[in-house]
Amino acid sequence: MNTVRGIQSLRHPPLRNILTDFEGVIRPGEMLLVLGRPGSGCTTLLKTLANRCSEYHAVTGEVYYNSFTPSQIKNGYRRDVQQHFPEDDILFPTLKVNKTIHFAIQTRAPQPRIENETRKELITDVYMTIFGLTHVKETLVGDAAIRGVSGGEKKRVSISETLTTRSLITSWDNSTKGLDASTALEFARVLRIATDLVHISTIVSIYQAGESRYSIFDKVCVIYEGRMAYFGPASETQQYFIDMGYQPANRQTTPDFLVGVADPEGQIERKFEDEEDFESGNGRSENSEESSITRRTRVRPIPAAAELDEHYKKSKIREQNLQDMEEYKRAFVGERELKEQYRESSRAEHARHTREKFRPSFIYSSCGKRGIDQGP
Repeated sequence: MNTVRGIQSLRHPPLRNILTDFEGVIRPGEMLLVLGRPGSGCTTLLKTLANRCSEYHAVTGEVYYNSFTPSQIKNGYRRDVQQHFPEDDILFPTLKVNKTIHFAIQTRAPQPRIENETRKELITDVYMTIFGLTHVKETLVGDAAIRGVSGGEKKRVSISETLTTRSLITSWDNSTKGLDASTALEFARVLRIATDLVHISTIVSIYQAGESRYSIFDKVCVIYEGRMAYFGPASETQQYFIDMGYQPANRQTTPDFLVGVADPEGQIERKFEDEEDFESGNGRSENSEESSITRRTRVRPIPAAAELDEHYKKSKIREQNLQDMEEYKRAFVGERELKEQYRESSRAEHARHTREKFRPSFIYSSCGKRGIDQGP
């Protein structure tokens, strides 16, 4: 009987919610940093925004890419709009750097633009110059078995390849894994250049980041066990959690502090003095005349993910976020004229005189995702 149940559980594994109640807006030219402990749902969020949901049981909620729905993007404009990059770079190891970029351009719009020089050669030289790859243009990309460029240079090749495809939304899942601090910072700066250069929306998940990398991003999303603990400006994130009662450790960077808040095992327990202060969360009482030696102390309990989610829903940051979402919906969602503009722009991609590409921003709202729980 147990064997039969085991077989049934393998064929029909139980379902669980991976992400619950996510909402926000990412506009062209903005970079979003997704923070959370491993297993909190960062990868799932990036795949959802990149419209890579086939491996999940169901997705409920609304996601808009300008005036398009995910199904419309998937059926007609997937390669134009979305690119998702996992932790490891997927490149041809036996191709040289310049040939890799050249091939990516060739698959898009191989039309001549300048006399005696094709667009492929021109754009290849431009991207290799911008991202500092001219000195390795004749070097193989390489992999674990073939000697090639360094890890940081390989990341720059991936970014160059992305820009040649002119995808308007790119998501990078823990792409700084295995890179040293200086190379990871260089990678983030190159992403900033790429985002500003072609006015795309960039989403990056990082489990560990320094202060210099953090300052590059415009917005931050903090995930705690599949729930959104924060979504808003990066400059206001630390103060938001400090006002809740969390205190960063000495010399602790902002990203480490935020990941620690979203990690029950890494949270800094704050002690409250007196029963009244413990209940209100205000720390030391101003009217207390007792000495610090005799004063009773209690440890503030670590809140559950639902409590952080509930606190965020009552915050001013969320009110601003909802207002931004409403403005976005009024301006873009359901506008047929915008759809026609993009369709016309897409048809002109392979024309001899290509027009400027129409660039949609996108919104995700009330995103509840259910996936397959494989169990322990």
